[in-house]
Amino acid sequence: MALAYDYDVIRRSLGYGLVEDTIVPRQHKSEFDPEFKPAIPKDVRDMDRLLTAWVFIRPLVHLLGFGLCVNSGSVFLAWMMAPVLGGLVFQRSFTNAHNLVHGTYPLPKRFKRLLRELLMGFYGLMFGYASHLFKETHHVHHHPSNRCGVNDDPESVCHRPAIQVIAFGPYFTARIFAYGFVHAKSRFDRVVGVLELLGVLTLAGLAAWTLSRYHHGVEVGPVAKALSFYAVEAAVLLWLFPFNAAWLPHQNCYDTVLGQARNSPGQYAAPFAQLVVFLLVGGTRWHLLHHAYQYIPSCNLGKLADVPEVDSWMAGQFGDEVRYHRHHH
Repeated sequence: MALAYDYDVIRRSLGYGLVEDTIVPRQHKSEFDPEFKPAIPKDVRDMDRLLTAWVFIRPLVHLLGFGLCVNSGSVFLAWMMAPVLGGLVFQRSFTNAHNLVHGTYPLPKRFKRLLRELLMGFYGLMFGYASHLFKETHHVHHHPSNRCGVNDDPESVCHRPAIQVIAFGPYFTARIFAYGFVHAKSRFDRVVGVLELLGVLTLAGLAAWTLSRYHHGVEVGPVAKALSFYAVEAAVLLWLFPFNAAWLPHQNCYDTVLGQARNSPGQYAAPFAQLVVFLLVGGTRWHLLHHAYQYIPSCNLGKLADVPEVDSWMAGQFGDEVRYHRHHH
Protein backbone atom coordinates (compact mmCIF):
# COMPACT_ATOMS: atom_id res chain seq x y z
CA MET A 1 0.00 0.00 0.00
CA ALA A 2 1.44 3.35 -1.00
CA LEU A 3 2.31 5.83 1.71
CA ALA A 4 1.79 9.57 1.48
CA TYR A 5 2.63 12.69 3.44
CA ASP A 6 -0.10 15.16 4.31
CA TYR A 7 1.19 18.10 2.29
CA ASP A 8 -1.71 20.41 3.13
CA VAL A 9 -0.90 19.97 6.81
CA ILE A 10 2.80 20.46 6.17
CA ARG A 11 2.18 23.67 4.27
CA ARG A 12 -0.22 24.97 6.90
CA SER A 13 2.27 24.19 9.67
CA LEU A 14 4.81 26.30 7.80
CA GLY A 15 2.47 29.24 7.94
CA TYR A 16 1.36 29.22 4.31
CA GLY A 17 -2.23 29.56 3.21
CA LEU A 18 -3.81 26.94 1.01
CA VAL A 19 -3.91 29.08 -2.14
CA GLU A 20 -1.99 27.08 -4.71
CA ASP A 21 -0.12 29.99 -6.26
CA THR A 22 1.47 30.81 -2.90
CA ILE A 23 2.99 27.34 -2.59
CA VAL A 24 6.03 25.92 -4.28
CA PRO A 25 5.30 22.70 -6.23
CA ARG A 26 4.26 19.80 -4.05
CA GLN A 27 6.96 17.49 -5.29
CA HIS A 28 9.65 19.82 -3.94
CA LYS A 29 8.92 19.05 -0.34
CA SER A 30 12.47 19.96 0.74
CA GLU A 31 11.96 23.51 -0.55
CA PHE A 32 8.74 24.40 1.26
CA ASP A 33 10.58 26.85 3.47
CA PRO A 34 10.51 30.43 2.16
CA GLU A 35 14.28 30.78 2.67
CA PHE A 36 14.98 27.70 0.49
CA LYS A 37 17.31 25.98 2.90
CA PRO A 38 19.59 23.21 1.61
CA ALA A 39 17.90 20.17 0.13
CA ILE A 40 18.39 17.09 2.25
CA PRO A 41 18.78 13.39 1.47
CA LYS A 42 15.66 11.31 0.92
CA ASP A 43 16.47 8.96 3.81
CA VAL A 44 16.41 11.97 6.15
CA ARG A 45 13.19 13.41 4.70
CA ASP A 46 11.23 10.16 4.69
CA MET A 47 10.48 7.17 6.88
CA ASP A 48 10.27 3.57 5.73
CA ARG A 49 7.30 1.38 6.63
CA LEU A 50 9.11 -0.51 9.37
CA LEU A 51 10.15 2.67 11.17
CA THR A 52 6.67 4.14 10.73
CA ALA A 53 5.10 1.04 12.28
CA TRP A 54 7.60 1.09 15.14
CA VAL A 55 7.01 4.72 16.13
CA PHE A 56 3.29 3.99 16.37
CA ILE A 57 3.75 0.77 18.34
CA ARG A 58 6.47 1.76 20.80
CA PRO A 59 4.29 3.81 23.22
CA LEU A 60 2.14 0.69 23.64
CA VAL A 61 5.26 -1.43 24.19
CA HIS A 62 6.44 1.00 26.87
CA LEU A 63 2.98 0.96 28.44
CA LEU A 64 3.05 -2.84 28.55
CA GLY A 65 6.45 -2.71 30.24
CA PHE A 66 5.12 -0.13 32.70
CA GLY A 67 2.21 -2.43 33.59
CA LEU A 68 4.49 -5.44 34.08
CA CYS A 69 6.76 -3.44 36.39
CA VAL A 70 3.90 -2.03 38.45
CA ASN A 71 2.42 -5.49 38.97
CA SER A 72 5.75 -7.32 39.41
CA GLY A 73 5.91 -7.10 43.21
CA SER A 74 9.49 -5.86 42.92
CA VAL A 75 10.29 -2.57 44.66
CA PHE A 76 13.03 -1.80 42.12
CA LEU A 77 10.86 -2.44 39.10
CA ALA A 78 7.79 -0.69 40.53
CA TRP A 79 9.54 2.42 41.86
CA MET A 80 12.57 2.76 39.57
CA MET A 81 11.82 1.23 36.19
CA ALA A 82 8.09 1.92 35.99
CA PRO A 83 8.48 5.74 36.24
CA VAL A 84 11.06 5.68 33.44
CA LEU A 85 8.80 3.59 31.22
CA GLY A 86 5.84 5.79 32.09
CA GLY A 87 7.84 8.84 31.06
CA LEU A 88 8.63 7.14 27.75
CA VAL A 89 4.94 6.42 27.18
CA PHE A 90 4.16 10.09 27.76
CA GLN A 91 6.95 11.44 25.57
CA ARG A 92 6.48 8.95 22.73
CA SER A 93 2.74 9.62 22.68
CA PHE A 94 3.29 13.38 22.56
CA THR A 95 5.92 12.95 19.84
CA ASN A 96 3.47 10.97 17.70
CA ALA A 97 0.62 13.45 18.19
CA HIS A 98 3.01 16.32 17.43
CA ASN A 99 4.29 14.71 14.22
CA LEU A 100 0.73 13.98 13.12
CA VAL A 101 -0.18 17.63 13.67
CA HIS A 102 2.69 18.57 11.36
CA GLY A 103 1.76 15.85 8.87
CA THR A 104 5.28 14.40 8.83
CA TYR A 105 4.38 10.73 9.22
CA PRO A 106 3.62 8.87 5.97
CA LEU A 107 0.26 7.13 6.04
CA PRO A 108 -1.56 4.91 3.52
CA LYS A 109 -2.97 7.19 0.80
CA ARG A 110 -6.42 5.64 0.80
CA PHE A 111 -7.05 6.23 4.50
CA LYS A 112 -4.62 9.09 5.13
CA ARG A 113 -7.06 11.67 6.51
CA LEU A 114 -9.04 9.20 8.61
CA LEU A 115 -5.94 7.57 10.08
CA ARG A 116 -4.34 10.90 10.84
CA GLU A 117 -7.38 12.13 12.76
CA LEU A 118 -7.84 8.85 14.66
CA LEU A 119 -4.18 8.48 15.56
CA MET A 120 -3.86 12.10 16.58
CA GLY A 121 -6.77 11.66 18.99
CA PHE A 122 -5.55 8.30 20.28
CA TYR A 123 -2.02 9.44 21.12
CA GLY A 124 -3.39 12.66 22.58
CA LEU A 125 -5.48 10.61 25.00
CA MET A 126 -2.40 8.56 25.87
CA PHE A 127 -0.68 11.60 27.32
CA GLY A 128 -3.80 13.45 28.47
CA TYR A 129 -4.14 16.05 25.71
CA ALA A 130 -6.77 17.30 23.28
CA SER A 131 -4.74 17.08 20.07
CA HIS A 132 -7.34 18.73 17.85
CA LEU A 133 -7.39 21.82 20.08
CA PHE A 134 -3.60 21.83 20.24
CA LYS A 135 -3.38 21.67 16.43
CA GLU A 136 -4.47 25.26 15.78
CA THR A 137 -2.28 26.76 18.49
CA HIS A 138 0.72 24.87 17.14
CA HIS A 139 0.21 26.20 13.63
CA VAL A 140 0.17 29.71 15.10
CA HIS A 141 3.30 28.91 17.10
CA HIS A 142 5.20 27.94 13.95
CA HIS A 143 3.93 30.78 11.77
CA PRO A 144 6.88 32.72 10.25
CA SER A 145 5.48 36.03 11.54
CA ASN A 146 5.19 34.86 15.14
CA ARG A 147 7.08 36.64 17.91
CA CYS A 148 6.85 35.11 21.38
CA GLY A 149 5.73 37.72 23.87
CA VAL A 150 4.38 39.98 21.10
CA ASN A 151 1.96 37.97 18.98
CA ASP A 152 -1.05 36.02 20.16
CA ASP A 153 0.77 32.71 20.57
CA PRO A 154 -0.72 30.77 23.50
CA GLU A 155 2.14 28.26 23.45
CA SER A 156 4.82 30.88 24.07
CA VAL A 157 5.83 31.03 27.71
CA CYS A 158 9.57 31.66 27.40
CA HIS A 159 9.09 35.36 28.28
CA ARG A 160 7.76 34.33 31.71
CA PRO A 161 9.82 33.23 34.76
CA ALA A 162 10.44 29.49 34.84
CA ILE A 163 8.99 29.16 38.35
CA GLN A 164 5.74 30.73 37.15
CA VAL A 165 5.47 28.32 34.23
CA ILE A 166 6.10 25.36 36.54
CA ALA A 167 3.68 26.54 39.24
CA PHE A 168 0.84 27.37 36.86
CA GLY A 169 1.28 24.56 34.32
CA PRO A 170 -2.43 23.66 34.12
CA TYR A 171 -3.32 27.30 33.42
CA PHE A 172 -1.07 27.43 30.35
CA THR A 173 -2.47 24.10 29.12
CA ALA A 174 -6.04 25.36 29.58
CA ARG A 175 -5.11 28.50 27.65
CA ILE A 176 -3.97 26.38 24.71
CA PHE A 177 -7.23 24.44 24.69
CA ALA A 178 -9.30 27.61 24.94
CA TYR A 179 -7.43 29.22 22.07
CA GLY A 180 -7.76 26.07 19.96
CA PHE A 181 -11.50 25.96 20.60
CA VAL A 182 -12.08 29.61 19.69
CA HIS A 183 -9.79 29.70 16.66
CA ALA A 184 -10.30 26.18 15.27
CA LYS A 185 -10.38 26.27 11.47
CA SER A 186 -13.30 23.83 11.27
CA ARG A 187 -16.26 22.67 13.32
CA PHE A 188 -14.82 19.15 13.07
CA ASP A 189 -11.64 20.14 14.94
CA ARG A 190 -13.64 22.03 17.54
CA VAL A 191 -16.08 19.19 18.20
CA VAL A 192 -13.45 16.45 18.18
CA GLY A 193 -11.20 18.55 20.42
CA VAL A 194 -13.98 18.94 22.98
CA LEU A 195 -14.70 15.20 22.83
CA GLU A 196 -11.00 14.49 23.39
CA LEU A 197 -10.96 16.81 26.38
CA LEU A 198 -14.06 15.11 27.82
CA GLY A 199 -12.36 11.76 27.21
CA VAL A 200 -9.27 12.88 29.14
CA LEU A 201 -11.40 14.08 32.06
CA THR A 202 -13.41 10.84 32.04
CA LEU A 203 -10.26 8.71 32.09
CA ALA A 204 -8.86 10.86 34.90
CA GLY A 205 -12.04 10.34 36.90
CA LEU A 206 -11.92 6.58 36.37
CA ALA A 207 -8.28 6.51 37.43
CA ALA A 208 -9.05 8.50 40.60
CA TRP A 209 -11.94 6.15 41.43
CA THR A 210 -9.78 3.07 40.86
CA LEU A 211 -6.96 4.44 43.02
CA SER A 212 -9.43 5.29 45.77
CA ARG A 213 -10.69 1.69 45.80
CA TYR A 214 -7.12 0.39 45.77
CA HIS A 215 -6.22 2.68 48.69
CA HIS A 216 -9.16 1.32 50.70
CA GLY A 217 -8.06 -2.26 50.20
CA VAL A 218 -10.40 -3.24 47.39
CA GLU A 219 -8.79 -5.68 44.98
CA VAL A 220 -8.08 -4.03 41.64
CA GLY A 221 -7.19 -5.89 38.45
CA PRO A 222 -3.63 -5.58 37.09
CA VAL A 223 -4.70 -3.65 33.97
CA ALA A 224 -6.78 -1.13 35.95
CA LYS A 225 -3.98 -0.78 38.49
CA ALA A 226 -1.33 -0.15 35.82
CA LEU A 227 -3.44 2.37 33.89
CA SER A 228 -4.38 4.23 37.08
CA PHE A 229 -0.76 4.46 38.22
CA TYR A 230 0.24 5.67 34.76
CA ALA A 231 -2.52 8.30 34.95
CA VAL A 232 -0.90 9.69 38.11
CA GLU A 233 2.48 9.98 36.41
CA ALA A 234 0.92 11.46 33.28
CA ALA A 235 -0.86 14.07 35.42
CA VAL A 236 2.45 15.12 36.97
CA LEU A 237 4.19 15.27 33.60
CA LEU A 238 1.25 17.16 32.11
CA TRP A 239 1.53 19.76 34.88
CA LEU A 240 5.21 20.22 33.93
CA PHE A 241 4.50 20.01 30.21
CA PRO A 242 4.43 23.78 29.45
CA PHE A 243 7.83 24.09 31.13
CA ASN A 244 9.34 21.00 29.51
CA ALA A 245 7.95 21.36 26.00
CA ALA A 246 7.64 25.15 25.63
CA TRP A 247 9.84 27.02 28.10
CA LEU A 248 13.00 24.88 27.98
CA PRO A 249 13.39 24.67 24.16
CA HIS A 250 12.83 28.42 23.58
CA GLN A 251 14.76 31.57 24.36
CA ASN A 252 15.13 35.12 22.97
CA CYS A 253 11.39 35.38 23.33
CA TYR A 254 10.91 38.57 21.28
CA ASP A 255 12.96 37.26 18.35
CA THR A 256 11.81 35.51 15.16
CA VAL A 257 10.46 31.97 15.22
CA LEU A 258 13.91 30.57 14.46
CA GLY A 259 15.53 33.01 16.84
CA GLN A 260 13.35 31.76 19.68
CA ALA A 261 14.12 28.07 19.34
CA ARG A 262 17.15 26.40 20.84
CA ASN A 263 18.55 22.91 21.11
CA SER A 264 19.15 21.15 24.36
CA PRO A 265 22.84 20.37 25.02
CA GLY A 266 21.73 16.96 26.25
CA GLN A 267 22.30 15.31 22.88
CA TYR A 268 26.05 15.64 23.47
CA ALA A 269 25.94 14.49 27.11
CA ALA A 270 26.58 11.09 28.68
CA PRO A 271 23.93 8.40 28.04
CA PHE A 272 22.29 8.79 31.47
CA ALA A 273 22.14 12.57 31.09
CA GLN A 274 20.64 12.09 27.62
CA LEU A 275 17.91 9.92 29.14
CA VAL A 276 17.13 12.58 31.75
CA VAL A 277 17.00 15.29 29.06
CA PHE A 278 14.79 13.09 26.88
CA LEU A 279 12.35 12.43 29.71
CA LEU A 280 12.21 16.18 30.32
CA VAL A 281 11.93 17.55 26.80
CA GLY A 282 11.50 14.57 24.47
CA GLY A 283 11.85 15.40 20.78
CA THR A 284 12.37 19.09 21.54
CA ARG A 285 16.07 18.53 22.12
CA TRP A 286 16.55 19.31 18.42
CA HIS A 287 14.09 22.19 18.59
CA LEU A 288 15.98 24.72 16.49
CA LEU A 289 16.24 22.17 13.70
CA HIS A 290 12.56 21.36 14.10
CA HIS A 291 11.61 25.01 13.61
CA ALA A 292 13.91 25.28 10.59
CA TYR A 293 12.79 21.98 8.99
CA GLN A 294 9.28 21.34 10.23
CA TYR A 295 8.48 18.72 7.60
CA ILE A 296 11.18 16.35 8.93
CA PRO A 297 9.89 13.64 11.30
CA SER A 298 11.33 14.17 14.77
CA CYS A 299 12.93 10.72 14.72
CA ASN A 300 15.10 11.92 11.78
CA LEU A 301 16.27 15.22 13.28
CA GLY A 302 19.44 13.62 14.65
CA LYS A 303 20.29 12.40 11.13
CA LEU A 304 19.46 15.84 9.76
CA ALA A 305 21.98 17.36 12.17
CA ASP A 306 24.73 15.32 10.48
CA VAL A 307 24.04 16.56 6.93
CA PRO A 308 27.05 18.80 6.11
CA GLU A 309 25.03 21.27 4.03
CA VAL A 310 22.54 21.72 6.86
CA ASP A 311 25.39 22.14 9.34
CA SER A 312 26.95 24.87 7.19
CA TRP A 313 23.63 26.62 6.56
CA MET A 314 22.74 26.68 10.25
CA ALA A 315 26.20 27.96 11.16
CA GLY A 316 25.81 30.73 8.61
CA GLN A 317 22.43 31.68 10.05
CA PHE A 318 23.18 31.43 13.76
CA GLY A 319 26.95 31.29 14.19
CA ASP A 320 29.43 28.57 15.07
CA GLU A 321 27.94 28.06 18.53
CA VAL A 322 24.99 26.21 17.00
CA ARG A 323 26.90 23.99 14.58
CA TYR A 324 25.48 20.50 14.74
CA HIS A 325 28.14 17.95 13.90
CA ARG A 326 28.99 15.93 16.94
CA HIS A 327 32.71 16.19 16.24
CA HIS A 328 32.43 19.93 16.98
CA HIS A 329 31.57 19.14 20.61
